[in-house]
Amino acid sequence: MNKGLFKETIKNQIDMRTIEVSVYRYDELNDKAQENVKHTLCTEYLDSYDAIETLKKFADEIGIKITDYEIDWGYTNRSYVKWEKTHYHHTMFIKEDLYGWLDYPLTKTWNKTKSVTQCISEFLSEIEKDYWSQFEDEYITDMCDANDYEFTVQGELI
Repeated sequence: MNKGLFKETIKNQIDMRTIEVSVYRYDELNDKAQENVKHTLCTEYLDSYDAIETLKKFADEIGIKITDYEIDWGYTNRSYVKWEKTHYHHTMFIKEDLYGWLDYPLTKTWNKTKSVTQCISEFLSEIEKDYWSQFEDEYITDMCDANDYEFTVQGELI
């Protein structure tokens, strides 16, 4: 056994100390600490992956191909989705459950209008509403409770 390694391990164990920290649930924090939590947990759209997968599934279903997109989740008027026809079914009725809960704005609008442009516009509008809802106290409280998140008094995730 390497004696130097053993001594270092013992030294590190001896140098350890315990620090006690009070922990809080989100709803127990003051306003400033809650804002810190929001900026830490909500830096990106939490459902972005599902949104893109839903859009792709919708495109496959009606026979178009998404060729390019850029989505600003909080300001979708700055966003774009480019597509091209592959085996486009402009008269096809589609089921409402393609991928997940984000299907509805696409499928409802498609079944009503058969307009890809209107579908994407409605979809982006709903995405923007959902993006901003993730900053609301009720949403943050539910997310923190569901994940058993605890925070320091400053709102730092423990």
